[in-house]
Amino acid sequence: MNFIQLFFSTKGKIDKKEFWLGMLGLFFIELVLLFATGTTIETIFHYGVREFSIDLFLAYPYLAVTIKRLRDIDINSWWALSIIFIFPILIIGLIKNKDRKIQES
Repeated sequence: MNFIQLFFSTKGKIDKKEFWLGMLGLFFIELVLLFATGTTIETIFHYGVREFSIDLFLAYPYLAVTIKRLRDIDINSWWALSIIFIFPILIIGLIKNKDRKIQES
């Protein structure tokens, strides 16, 4: 499977090796984009507009790779969409919890 099919097509199946290579590649692309836009080691965990836009830009490739892997292990690929809803809810919950602790102090 070539680069375009791996990251931009949801058709087909991929094995474990292709899945992890794809995820690792996307992770390194994300790190390069973060550091190219001015993020430093000290600020890498501060989530803002810049980080959100990079994540939004890479959401479809991450989703495409995940969908193909789920198909390979005979799980309905609609489960991959749950990632879109679960992670933002967790992030919002963590941010609100942090704000609540700050206000209580």
